[in-house]
Amino acid sequence: MRPWLLTLAPFEGDARPRFLQIAHAVARDIQSGRLRPGDKLPGTRTLAKELNLHRNTVAAAYDELRSEGWIEASRGKGTIVSRDLPEVAARPPRVQASHDARVGYPLERFASPADAPWPEPRSGVLALAGIADGRLLPMTEFARAYRRAALSLQATAGHYPSSSLGHPRLIRALKEMLATTRGISRERGLIVTRGSQMGLFLLVEYLLRPGDVVAVENPGYAFGWEAFRRKGVRLVPVPIDGGGLRIDALREIVRHNAIRAVFTTPNVQYPTTVTLTPGRRRELLALAAEHRIVVVEDDFVHEYRYDGRPVLPLAAQDRDGVVIYLGSLSKVFMPGPRLGYVVAPTPVIEGLAWLRELVDVCGDPILEVAMAELVAEGVLQRHVWRMRKIFEERRDALAQAMRSELGGVVRFRPPAGGPTVWCEVDVDIDVAGWVERAKARGVWFNSGSRFFLHEARPSLSLSFVSLAPSELREAVRRMARGLADLRSRK
Repeated sequence: MRPWLLTLAPFEGDARPRFLQIAHAVARDIQSGRLRPGDKLPGTRTLAKELNLHRNTVAAAYDELRSEGWIEASRGKGTIVSRDLPEVAARPPRVQASHDARVGYPLERFASPADAPWPEPRSGVLALAGIADGRLLPMTEFARAYRRAALSLQATAGHYPSSSLGHPRLIRALKEMLATTRGISRERGLIVTRGSQMGLFLLVEYLLRPGDVVAVENPGYAFGWEAFRRKGVRLVPVPIDGGGLRIDALREIVRHNAIRAVFTTPNVQYPTTVTLTPGRRRELLALAAEHRIVVVEDDFVHEYRYDGRPVLPLAAQDRDGVVIYLGSLSKVFMPGPRLGYVVAPTPVIEGLAWLRELVDVCGDPILEVAMAELVAEGVLQRHVWRMRKIFEERRDALAQAMRSELGGVVRFRPPAGGPTVWCEVDVDIDVAGWVERAKARGVWFNSGSRFFLHEARPSLSLSFVSLAPSELREAVRRMARGLADLRSRK
């Protein structure tokens, strides 16, 4: 790879000779970490041309740096930053520290969201938290489709797309998919977003005002709650039981609060995986229509259902225009290429499109055309069918291992759909301590406490989709060893 030219800070106001100014600038960049041991420096002729100076001036600066131990000659590379730097280089430079500590205006400090990001994959670490197994992804088909999409858009690559809704090909493909598999009318408006999280953020910005009250599932999608909190919205928890969102509790909340919206995951509740019963679905839609409450339905893993008949989303049953539907291709395909969508009445979609132009302008047309091709050619559908069988096998392997290794400690029901198993844990177990002990054993999983708005119960959320059955069994064995470590320490 061709190296970038080194840019040095201007020398105005420095009365020292030019060669010392250059030497000081390079030494300062080494101290700050901008230049690292082993980095190649430009030749004296190249740097002299860049600085509009005589070559001898730069050569004198390099001689000064070499005498102080900042740089050295390397066979085949020319001049590089010394691998054995002077001791002074280990001390953090004062200028850099003051810039890091004070930026000249007040900044808000963000707390880490309750739903922490997935851990970085590391060799030897088994993560029971994740949404994809990279070994199973159709990367060859995706790469071919992406290349064809890039070439097909070459003629318009120098212009912004005319629509902020998303590429028309992908919109048509998504509407066809939703009408066929989920019963959602093709006449409803649709906008493509960078993942469902972006769709949620746009909805919160467009529909809500500071001080509005939103009902959320408890336990629920804590990372999504952050979008509401940023807007100054007050969150009210609604309990979950074996039938999903408790509508009787929601009705009582509505009696005493002006509820603006309900945020729900009815098909595969996050994180408990229960499904909202048909009766409660009818009650929720009727309650929302009566009080003009927006129902934000997050159907993040609709495709992955293993037991029973597929369940149509609330949006398919909505006759009063109260449901806004969030979906994601990142969960069903791969998380890296961020693609989600929002389905809503056309006036809502128009408002979201205006907002999207402010933060994202036009999305990623190449990615959208590539995904439209994968849908049109059936690649995505075949991938889903294949993954459904594999994930069912992995779910059963995890359940069997947990019954064998942790049967007296956790209680769970194998999920009918989704990527995780939700476990209730004995109250005498320190779940946070268990998580830390298990990490030392090389297995990573989520404590259930991160999913509660208030009054967390001892629980775990364990993903089974990113590990093979043998890896799942080993992960559970490590969990059991971590628990034994915790108990012996106690």
